[in-house]
Amino acid sequence: MKTYTQLASDQRYLILGLMKAGWKQGLSAEEIGVDKPTISRELKHISFFNDIWA
Repeated sequence: MKTYTQLASDQRYLILGLMKAGWKQGLSAEEIGVDKPTISRELKHISFFNDIWA
């Protein structure tokens, strides 16, 4: 069974930076060392809170 760990805040900022720079989710995942679904979930998480705080 796989265990999951939370992303560190610096990883979250890196994801945002890579996405803003036009990186694809798969390449971003490789660069950070996480699975592609992790990137997708994090982007949904960020989007959810941006909608609440906007």
